[in-house]
Amino acid sequence: KSIRMKKNPISIMTFVFNTDLETGRITIEQLVEGLKKIGYDGVEIFQDDLAKDRRSAGRYRGAMKVTGMKLSCLDIICDLASLNAGERNKSIDYIRAGIDLAREYDCDQGMVVGALGKPGITPSEARKMIADGIASQIEYARQAGVTLMIENFGMDPEIQCRAEDCLEVLNKAGNGNVKFTYDTGNFLFSGEDTTLNLPKFLPLIHHVHFKSWRRLADRQPEDNIICGEFIACPLDQGLIPNQALLKQILDSGYQRWLSIECGALAEPLATAARDFAVLQKWF
Repeated sequence: KSIRMKKNPISIMTFVFNTDLETGRITIEQLVEGLKKIGYDGVEIFQDDLAKDRRSAGRYRGAMKVTGMKLSCLDIICDLASLNAGERNKSIDYIRAGIDLAREYDCDQGMVVGALGKPGITPSEARKMIADGIASQIEYARQAGVTLMIENFGMDPEIQCRAEDCLEVLNKAGNGNVKFTYDTGNFLFSGEDTTLNLPKFLPLIHHVHFKSWRRLADRQPEDNIICGEFIACPLDQGLIPNQALLKQILDSGYQRWLSIECGALAEPLATAARDFAVLQKWF
């Protein structure tokens, strides 16, 4: 690999393969070993996939040890937006458990995401709940050597997807202590231009997700992951100018993980190889 590749290791989000894993189409060992052979340096995994199912966690751990694959990021999926203090506290406890889990896997970052709008909670109130919840764990994370992050979360664009809303949460949560996962595709759900938003976040980026979407009306035969009016597609197709975004990110001096979120799933490893080859050729 080139020196630049070593500065920017490539990982892949495993949640997109969960159906294949659950149905036995591919095993955890086959997935991790296959990803390593393709050239991936690590995997990005949901906390539940390592915490709730201890058997799966053991198999991931074993496969990662054999292959030398790293945990690039732990995705701490929880909903801090609740009028119920007990539910908020459960989410805060979950974040703390995620910090412990990340440290256990020698992973230095955890992305806290998942809050959705609810009756009786305004988007602004939800953002404050998110910020307060994350802020309560900053010191614990710091002592563990884990950086907490948020992302532009597309599942509820009214809460934390627009640039100004993401910046609001970042400012309220940590005043520089909470970092940002820049998802190249998610600003689409808030109606914003990812290219115009990128400069606002360059100093804050600690992790990057690469993916692309096309409009549902432009669906291709192999497309099968639908989200609203958009459908996932290969990195070098669709509405997201990923090559140009990568150049801007690398030119800024960014030297951390680049994580792929695959779209248009066919055969799991073939899909992973396709998007890896695209991202690699852009270096």
